[in-house]
Amino acid sequence: MRGESTLDLGQTFSRLIAKLFFTLFNELKKILFIGFLSLLSFVFGYIPLIAPIGIFLAMVLLAVEFLDYSWSRHDLKFGECVSDLKKNIAGYSFGGAFFFIMVSVPLINLFVPPMATSYFTTLWVKNHESRN
Repeated sequence: MRGESTLDLGQTFSRLIAKLFFTLFNELKKILFIGFLSLLSFVFGYIPLIAPIGIFLAMVLLAVEFLDYSWSRHDLKFGECVSDLKKNIAGYSFGGAFFFIMVSVPLINLFVPPMATSYFTTLWVKNHESRN
């Protein structure tokens, strides 16, 4: 979208090996964060007065699932991912709500993963146009 050239296969693997431990530790932190939000959503879903918060968290989690592609491609640290989520919570949650509804429709739900990945990648790029 920004006209940047992609790395060839050799450059990609050398970069991957150089950042292996950083990537593993960073992804572990993201997994723990997603697990914590999932647990909160699950618990809140069983308490009638705060069930809407649980549903909201489920929508945000759906957005995070597809945003992680962009975060990982740009080697964002865990703190930067959380900061991005907080800064753009409205747009991400609306997109998550849309795909949350689409997941419940038979046959259409088969097309949700590629559509959501494209949507959230485009949204992420537009939110970070000023980024170098």
